[in-house]
Amino acid sequence: MRLFAGALMLTEKKFNKSLRGWEDVHVFRPLLGYIALAVFAGIRPEEVQKTPRTHINLAGLAAVVSGKVAKTC
Repeated sequence: MRLFAGALMLTEKKFNKSLRGWEDVHVFRPLLGYIALAVFAGIRPEEVQKTPRTHINLAGLAAVVSGKVAKTC
């Protein structure tokens, strides 16, 4: 749970050129999907990286790892 809490909460200040000011940016929030698939679905990190987003159906709670992506012996 610390991993997810850290990914949700950790922020850093970055300068936004279009707003011309500093803003808080969530550093690891883009990684939450990757972490969730690896931890809860048991999909290997390499498989998560290689699987196209079209094969991940969040509404249907399914992720399809094809034979080309899956670990081979």
